Amino acid sequence: MSFTNLQKYLFILKNNLNIKKMLVLAFSLVLPIILKHKKIVFHKKTKITFFIPTRLLYYRADTFSQKEPETLAWIDTFQKNSVFWDIGANVGLYSIYAVKSKNCNVVAFEPSILNIETLIKNINLNIVTGK
Repeated sequence: MSFTNLQKYLFILKNNLNIKKMLVLAFSLVLPIILKHKKIVFHKKTKITFFIPTRLLYYRADTFSQKEPETLAWIDTFQKNSVFWDIGANVGLYSIYAVKSKNCNVVAFEPSILNIETLIKNINLNIVTGK
């Protein structure tokens, strides 16, 4: 966050502007940053949005349908509303596909602190929280 943005937040808090104005300001500052780092992918008519802050994650999103076709084919065999345990979920590519394509309930484990932030952003971008 730049010093100017911090000054805006402090001004709002200091002057007791209502929470709605504060949220509008926060979204106006954060949303463009998030939106510029995303890629929309379609696989078998399932739309998935991936957060791609790095070249590697762009590549993984771009090759989503080709990198592990056997994993996607396996997920396609799941019954609707199944439970999918994704051990080593990484940034959630297959977890999100399972939720969006088969309405699965997913338990995603990711031990790497480096991937968790992106996993959470992918969950939120695809509006699959609570699944």
